[in-house]
Amino acid sequence: MDLLQQLYKISSKSGMEDRIKSFVLRCVSDVDLKVETDDIGNLFITKGIAETYPCVAAHLDEIHAPCERE
Repeated sequence: MDLLQQLYKISSKSGMEDRIKSFVLRCVSDVDLKVETDDIGNLFITKGIAETYPCVAAHLDEIHAPCERE
């Protein structure tokens, strides 16, 4: 739950995903993973070597206006 709350606090409008990308990369930095990016900045993170991999796909950007926090 703590990780989810940290993610909620990161503003990540379309085209401005640098903060959330940095957060994700910090979260996986201590695990033996292969991290690649494409020309438009998508992250591809894989573990191990296999012919096929399970896939988890998620947007790094927000689709709404940021909410005001109290």
